[in-house]
Amino acid sequence: MGWDPFRSFLESGGVFPSRLCRADHHDEPEPLERQRPLAAEIDHQVNVKAEVKTGLIMSRLDDLERGMHFLHTEQCTLLREANGTHAAADHVEG
Repeated sequence: MGWDPFRSFLESGGVFPSRLCRADHHDEPEPLERQRPLAAEIDHQVNVKAEVKTGLIMSRLDDLERGMHFLHTEQCTLLREANGTHAAADHVEG
């Protein structure tokens, strides 16, 4: 058998793990009793990650809402001041 560039690529750290090149490698499914706990663990990890992300999103929404209320209050104050200034100037001229 001559030089095989594909096998050399795989054995030199190519995209696929070298265990896929072995002749004794078989794609046998894992036994069902090992799949169930693994699936349950994966489901749990996905749920925890989703809860954390949901918490972060809710926290960010709370921050945005507080910022919006602050800016609204500030804008109302500035508008009252501006209207008071104009009303005072109109009163002096009149």
